[in-house]
Amino acid sequence: MEAELQRRKLEPSIRSGNVPGRPTTMTEAVVRANNIHPDEILLRIPQSKESAVMQAQYDGSKGNYKIFKSAFGNFMVPAVPNRADLTR
Repeated sequence: MEAELQRRKLEPSIRSGNVPGRPTTMTEAVVRANNIHPDEILLRIPQSKESAVMQAQYDGSKGNYKIFKSAFGNFMVPAVPNRADLTR
């Protein structure tokens, strides 16, 4: 009395691993989700770096910073020198 499972045949295009229109990288996914043109991202990276440095200087920071980018955005962190850096 157990209901039989019905199996459906999938089209060959669905079976393949690559689905058309599916983003392949995290950056592509972010671009598609936000409807941003890739050229706009290339312009925004230097602008965001400059604004982060200017904001840190405005806040009174006089230290060195390392700027790095990731899939989630650009980050600016203080660079703390070690003894080797200080004796150069």
